[in-house]
Amino acid sequence: MIGGGNHLYHPEGIDMIDFIRKKYKNEIVKNQLQLLGSVKPENIRKYTENAKAVLIPSVVENLPYTVIESMAQGQIVLASIQGGQSEIIDDEVDGFLFDHKKADSFADKLQIINSLSKENEINISKNAYNKIVNNYSYNVIYEQKLKLLNILLDSKNNYTEFPFKSVNSLTVEQKTTNLKLQTSKLLSVVIPYFNMGNYVEETIQSILKSTYRNLEIILVNDGTNEQYSIEKISELEKKYKIQVIHKKNEGLALARNDGAKVANGKFLAFLDPDDTIEPSYYEKAINVLLNKNNVHFVGCWAKYFGEGKGYWATFTTEPPYLLAHNMINSSALIYKTEAFLKSGLNDPKMLYGMEDYESVINMVKNGYKGVALPEPLWNYRVRKNSMARAFTIEKQLYLYRTIAEKHHDIFAKFSSEITSIINTNGAGISFDNPTLRYNLKSFKFINIRLSQYIIERFKKLKVLRKPMIFINKTIFAKNK
Repeated sequence: MIGGGNHLYHPEGIDMIDFIRKKYKNEIVKNQLQLLGSVKPENIRKYTENAKAVLIPSVVENLPYTVIESMAQGQIVLASIQGGQSEIIDDEVDGFLFDHKKADSFADKLQIINSLSKENEINISKNAYNKIVNNYSYNVIYEQKLKLLNILLDSKNNYTEFPFKSVNSLTVEQKTTNLKLQTSKLLSVVIPYFNMGNYVEETIQSILKSTYRNLEIILVNDGTNEQYSIEKISELEKKYKIQVIHKKNEGLALARNDGAKVANGKFLAFLDPDDTIEPSYYEKAINVLLNKNNVHFVGCWAKYFGEGKGYWATFTTEPPYLLAHNMINSSALIYKTEAFLKSGLNDPKMLYGMEDYESVINMVKNGYKGVALPEPLWNYRVRKNSMARAFTIEKQLYLYRTIAEKHHDIFAKFSSEITSIINTNGAGISFDNPTLRYNLKSFKFINIRLSQYIIERFKKLKVLRKPMIFINKTIFAKNK
C-alpha cells in the first residue's frame, strides 16, 4: 500500500495509517500487506508496473490524481464508484468500478480483472492512456480553465447575487421604500459612547481617513458621567462637526438603536469608541452592498491592538455554524440601513452583551444575510476594562440560552447540525477567545514571554484548550 499517512480517521481518533497497522497487524507480520508510506512520484512506477491492478477504494475523492497518474501509465485501475473517480473511468472499458454498498461487488470485479486475456488487458490499458491524454492532459485542462476564466471575467458584472448555501436570502431592489434614505449613497457611522474620552478621538480620526468620503458621524452619548469624557464630547463636536445625540444611560443596545433611527444614510455602520478601522473598509463593504442585491451587511477580519495582538478570522454568516458561535465582527458591520431597521435592532434584554450577535441571528433568520471580507480591516482594541473581559461563564450561559429561546424556530430547524458541531468542537462558550490575554504574572518565577509561549502551546492542544481557558478565567485572569 502506497501512502496512507496524515489522514485522521475520525471514528478512532487516530491517523489512518496507524489504524491500518493496528487492524491488519497479522497480515503485516505475514508480509501479506506491505505499507510503503509516502513514495516520490518518480519511484511509484517500480512498485506498480508488474501489478495486475491498482486499487483506489476512496469514497471522498473529487478528481483524484492517483487515478489519473495510474491510467496515464497504462495501469488497470479498480476504483470505487462512490468517489469522483467514477467520472473518469468507464467501467470495463478503460478501468473498473466496484460499489462499496454491494457486498460482492469488489470480489466480482477483481475476479474479472484476474481472468482478463492478454489482449483485453492491452486494450483496457490503451483506453486508459488515451482517456487521460484526450481529456485530462495539462494542455486540455489548461484550455478548459482558460475558457472558463474568460467567461467569468467577461460576465463578472452580471452577477448580482451572492451564492449563499441556504436559500432563504432576500433579494431586495436597491431603491428603498424609506424616502429619507433614497437620495444618496450616504454612510451613517454611529458611535455609541459612554465614558470613553481617552479613546474616541482616535476612533473618529480613523473614520475621517476613510477612502469612502460620503459619510456622516453620529456620536450617541449614553449618559456619560465622567467629567473628562463629558468635556471631550464638546471638544469633538466643535473640532470635527459630528452630530451628537444626548440620552440617559440605557445601555449599548439602545444607544446603537437610537443612532440608527436618526441616521440619514442609505448605509449604516457601527463602531465602538475605542476601536478603529482601516481606510478602505467602508469603501470595500459598500461596493459589495451596491453590487449584491441579496447581501444586507458586510463584515471583515479583526486585528487586535492595545493589550493583545493577533487576528480574528470571520466568516460568511450562515447556519448552522452561526448558531453555535458568533462568526463575524458583529459590533463593526456595515448594513443597508433599511435592513437593519427591519430586523437588526439590538435587543436591550441582552443585558450582559451579545446584543450584536443576537442582531445578526435575527437578520439572517429573516433572510437578511451578510458576508465577511477576508481582510483585517477593523482594529479591535484589547483593554483591561472592556465588556468582553467582564464576561463570566454564568453570564455567557444566560445569554446563549436567551438567544436560543428567542430564536427557537431557527435553532430547531438546524438542531441535528448544531448537535454535531457541539459534539465535535465543544460548546460555543468554550471556544477560544484570542482577545483574552492569559495572565501568569502572579507567578513571579515565570516571565511574560515564557508565560505567553506556554499558553500558546497549550492552546494548540485540543485536549488542554478547555482546561486552560477555565484555569485562566478562575485563577490567572486579572484586570490589568
